[in-house]
Amino acid sequence: MLRNTRPICPGMGGRFETESVADLERNTQVIMSKHKINLFSLVILLLITILFNGCASAPRIIHVDSIVSHDASLNGKKYVIASSIKNIDVNDLEFQEVARYIEKALSSKGYRKVANAENADILIAIFYGVGAPEKSYQTQTQHGMIMPIGGVLMSSPSRTQTTVITTHLTTMIVQAYSLRDANRKSPIWKTTTKHTVNRPNLRSVLPYMVAASSDYFGRDTEKEIIVEINEDDLKVQNIRK
Repeated sequence: MLRNTRPICPGMGGRFETESVADLERNTQVIMSKHKINLFSLVILLLITILFNGCASAPRIIHVDSIVSHDASLNGKKYVIASSIKNIDVNDLEFQEVARYIEKALSSKGYRKVANAENADILIAIFYGVGAPEKSYQTQTQHGMIMPIGGVLMSSPSRTQTTVITTHLTTMIVQAYSLRDANRKSPIWKTTTKHTVNRPNLRSVLPYMVAASSDYFGRDTEKEIIVEINEDDLKVQNIRK
């Protein structure tokens, strides 16, 4: 059998030890095997990280557009609430729930609800609703991958998939009308909030919409802005209390 000869202490003379070619091959295979295991572990860890990040809840993207008249500040902040929804009055249970959310938001800005219109400065009119379903198409291409698994190179081909996405536009409009000027028909401020959702569940969505727009009641945004609200946002929790 061929053998490879090398000194134990190079440069110092003395005795030599011998190592067979078979031993070298075995040692090389062990080293390569360790590297394959480490690479495989790295790939698994990367896939777990990607899966975890993909499962994390993304913030809700909510659009807010608020406009205010030049003389809005001349009106007081005592208010009564009315419904702007056809066939829905203030005694409707769902409306009362949404009204409570808005009352909490207005209270944090110095507004105060009163029992009747005679003692109020403004009337707060509330509208909310869900639009018709809208369909869009999303095409995704997943590129192929090659990775070593158990010492064997495994590959997956590229593929393209088209998904049909159905969404609903949820809209909430909060308007303030002056009760001091009986001749004035237009609102003194108006806040429009829009949120696109996959499932039209108003009771689930509206707390987030109120939380996103609450800072802009009676305040001019000058344009439509985007507000991001997380699922565990403290504003939402306070609104729901």
